[in-house]
Amino acid sequence: MSERAEKLKPVLAELSAEDRAELMDYLMGLEAEREGELSQEEWEVAWVQEVERRMADQKAGKTVAIPAEEVMRRMKEKYG
Repeated sequence: MSERAEKLKPVLAELSAEDRAELMDYLMGLEAEREGELSQEEWEVAWVQEVERRMADQKAGKTVAIPAEEVMRRMKEKYG
C-alpha cells in the first residue's frame, strides 16, 4: 500500500459505519468504471430490461417455463 493510502487509514477509521459504507460504494463505482463494468444502477436497469424481455417472450409463446423442481432435478443430475 502506498504511503499516501497508509496516511488515510486513521482518518477513515474515525468515520461512521454509514460514511464508510458510502465511501466503499463510491470507490467500487470508480473501480467498475475503470474496468468498463456496469455501475449498480446500470446493473439494476439492465436486469429489469432482461426480466421484461423474458416475460414478453414467454407471453408470446417463444419460450416455455420449466418448473423449479424440474430445473433442480436436472441440475442435480448434471452437477451432483
